[in-house]
Amino acid sequence: AIQDLARGLEEVSLRK
Repeated sequence: AIQDLARGLEEVSLRK
């Protein structure tokens, strides 16, 4: 739940 959201945000930030 929270971990999935934090990971998704980190991945999107790197994919920027």
